[in-house]
Amino acid sequence: MNRLAIFLTLACVSSLVAVNLIDFSHSEPDRASPIQNANFHDEYVSYFCFKNTFDTAIVKLRRGDIQLKDACIQVEVAAHRWHPKYLGNLHHSEQGKTDRERITRNLIGHLRMSEDLYPGCPLRVQALEAQFRALSARFLSDEFAPSGHAMENEG
Repeated sequence: MNRLAIFLTLACVSSLVAVNLIDFSHSEPDRASPIQNANFHDEYVSYFCFKNTFDTAIVKLRRGDIQLKDACIQVEVAAHRWHPKYLGNLHHSEQGKTDRERITRNLIGHLRMSEDLYPGCPLRVQALEAQFRALSARFLSDEFAPSGHAMENEG
């Protein structure tokens, strides 16, 4: 009988402690202001625009429809316009002296992760790595202006 009493007491005490530790303030309906909701919506749409550009560049690179340099410029322009946090995150996840070099490495890395999913992708990744090695130091620097005219002039 004593064991049962001790067990029930411990169960009640632990239940009371657990209930006191639960934060019920999050269970109320979200009462965010319309301004907060609009900001969230704008951030979501901006991220979606960037992600669409990024994913399109990956697909075009995988199919060989675009050169690495051009894909890098597209992603860089989209990041500056729609999702600057991407560039900040690359500082932590990719090696490189400049944003452009990190973007290029990130594009190749995304393709490398999907090598097993697509036939011919390993060969395409090897070709893109060769393109990366051949890119001029001027292009990989942040001094190169990402415009259509600059792409045509850069060799």
